Amino acid sequence: MPELESGGECSCSICTKKGYLWVPASRDAFRVVKGDEDALTSYKFGTGAATHKFCPNCATALLCSTPTAPPGRELVLNVYCLFRSTKHRHDLCIEC
Repeated sequence: MPELESGGECSCSICTKKGYLWVPASRDAFRVVKGDEDALTSYKFGTGAATHKFCPNCATALLCSTPTAPPGRELVLNVYCLFRSTKHRHDLCIEC
């Protein structure tokens, strides 16, 4: 995984209330190395352009996919979930 230099906040109602910090990733450079992205719980709202994906066990937001976004920004990953901690572990391991 490359070094993270910055992240961004989304202004939608969900991200604002939850305090998510996102880092963009290209769909081509993203790879699930353990688990299955399809096993995550999906949620769409508003225009339905973005798909938020959550851990089905603890409801932590792991990523958001927006196929219509500019190249290299069609996927954003929740910075707080990129590193394993003893408090929260997820079956989805990712590599960028």
